[in-house]
Amino acid sequence: MRIGARARKVGTAGVFVLLIAALWVGLSLLPERSPEDRKQIADLLDGAEASEARGRLMEARVTYRLALTMADKAVDLKAQIAAHIALARLAAAHERNAEASAELANALDLARRLNDAERTATVLNNLGEVGRAQGELEEARQFFQQALDLPGATEKTRAAALNNLGEVARAERRFPEALEFYRQSQALNEKLEYKAGLAANLANIGAVHLSQGNPREAVQWLQRGYRLAFESGDRLALPPILTTLGQAYVAAGDVQEGGLSLIEARDQYLLLGLEAKAGALTREIQRLQEAAFAPQTGAQAPPASKHHR
Repeated sequence: MRIGARARKVGTAGVFVLLIAALWVGLSLLPERSPEDRKQIADLLDGAEASEARGRLMEARVTYRLALTMADKAVDLKAQIAAHIALARLAAAHERNAEASAELANALDLARRLNDAERTATVLNNLGEVGRAQGELEEARQFFQQALDLPGATEKTRAAALNNLGEVARAERRFPEALEFYRQSQALNEKLEYKAGLAANLANIGAVHLSQGNPREAVQWLQRGYRLAFESGDRLALPPILTTLGQAYVAAGDVQEGGLSLIEARDQYLLLGLEAKAGALTREIQRLQEAAFAPQTGAQAPPASKHHR
């Protein structure tokens, strides 16, 4: 079953982020609605979140930075943490990992000063994701495990840690272990009815099937993950899932459908202002087109995109 053309069009018009699936968390940690002296900070954070949801990442970054400046002056530690996490997520989306790590180091210090287990676990999860994106798998595993084990962390944050531990296992080609982590995370996200988390779980299970040479099975899981990510409004999650979906279609022999998914993923990256990711996909699409028009046998599956785990 394919994703309908109409749904694709809407998706194109419309974590952290990075590659398929890792699960960034943080916007749920916005400070409680405050007295009037802090209302402006809360409004700025809300506005930045809305800009991010619409794919206006540069606008969101400017507003998050303004909120952080005001939160610093007001000594509003919770707002500072939320802003640092959001700025780290956007930096990581642009592959500015050193900047993301610096933002998260500040957030971790603040969360520990507050003695806030949930915020600390959230930052640990995101530090692990930055490390994983840089290939530091053992460091990433340690951060994710700390987030999972921290007393006081919510089930939502523990679900993210389990999903991300699955990503480390998948990167190391320990596929049965990866699937077990994803399924544990999926069970928690289903309990919480958390669509963004479920989308990551389903897409990652699909990616495992693709790595194991089962592309048709992968397509089904990835389609489900895409729909849930679309329903959740997670704009940063859509193009990575579409990229892996396109690769699964190609591996299954449906080169035309695969090409369409890759083109749409590239266009969504461009809409988000993520030119490096779009450029990598443009090269992958060109390789696919060259193979399709080669005079000999049919097209071969393109090499795995560096944007996906």
